[in-house]
Amino acid sequence: MCDPRLSKMPLPSGWPENVKSAVLYVISLAHYAITCARGWAANSINARVRLAAEDDRLKQETELLREELRIKDTRMAKLDPRRRPYYSPTERMAILQLKAVRGWSLAQTAKAFLVQPRTIASWLKRTDEQGDAALVQLRDRPAANQAPRIEPRSNWPPTAACAAPAADIDGAPGRKVSLVVSFHAGRKHLPAIQLRRVA
Repeated sequence: MCDPRLSKMPLPSGWPENVKSAVLYVISLAHYAITCARGWAANSINARVRLAAEDDRLKQETELLREELRIKDTRMAKLDPRRRPYYSPTERMAILQLKAVRGWSLAQTAKAFLVQPRTIASWLKRTDEQGDAALVQLRDRPAANQAPRIEPRSNWPPTAACAAPAADIDGAPGRKVSLVVSFHAGRKHLPAIQLRRVA
């Protein structure tokens, strides 16, 4: 039962005017305490403690991202559909890619991005259009030779020509690299290969 003495405890004068600020201060203090606790857990010699801390951090991050999206979607949903900003061609492609990864239906995709299912269907029908005026476009990437290349051969002269088109060497020849293979969304049939420098 509630201690009756608590109900008689006087509150600070003017507290209604400061209650919102107090809420923000409490949340900040709680965040600081949680961060300190997670820091201790992350450095624990116990692997299960480290995994539990990482699991807790990721769950909180997921909830915070959901809240961010809820706030943004609520604001956007208040606008008349005809006055909402259009998605760019590359954003449309990103939405279709997310639809494929998620396995969403037209209705699910449309709900997530505040458009009509027929709009998503139209994008799908016009996916293979070519040219600058295409409704759906891939994100442009600079040519590979516009960025410095990694040269693993230690005796390769920096002034020597490489396969055309020529690209400068990143740092000095002889850089060690590792080949990292991961899988998109955990799907074994969608490998992602990266070349990373080794310190």
